Amino acid sequence: MHYSSPIETPQLTVRHLRKRRKKIRNGRLYTLLLFLWLRAIDAVTLFYLYPRLSVVYKHYLVVSLVTTSVWTSGLFIAIWFRQNWAKYVLVASLLITVVSTLSMIPGLPDVMQPMKEFMVILGIAGVYLPVALVLMVSKQIHKLTCGQYE
Repeated sequence: MHYSSPIETPQLTVRHLRKRRKKIRNGRLYTLLLFLWLRAIDAVTLFYLYPRLSVVYKHYLVVSLVTTSVWTSGLFIAIWFRQNWAKYVLVASLLITVVSTLSMIPGLPDVMQPMKEFMVILGIAGVYLPVALVLMVSKQIHKLTCGQYE
């Protein structure tokens, strides 16, 4: 008499594999769109603020944008390769970027009214914070980075 094991491992069907691949593909698409969105934000920030800053603050702006671009690119690559920790580090770095960009506000010329400075602050925070929110609550990015779908 042949006894089978009480615990059998389920076979993954082709349908399950396709669903898994689709979830990973959707997560990567969201990651790519967020990456392109951040690069567009950097370009707009550079073209808007660079002509309005004093010489000293121009250097700070360029250095800030380059370091932000390098770090976020590296973290997006880590998310692409399904590293869950990179999502949280990227959210923290986006919040730090908002604070560091705000430190350049005193470099804006005196001609600009305080209301414009406040609008710049709101604009910078208003474009980075939604990216951080999407990273935190997006099911597609969660499915990409969690180990369940390996």
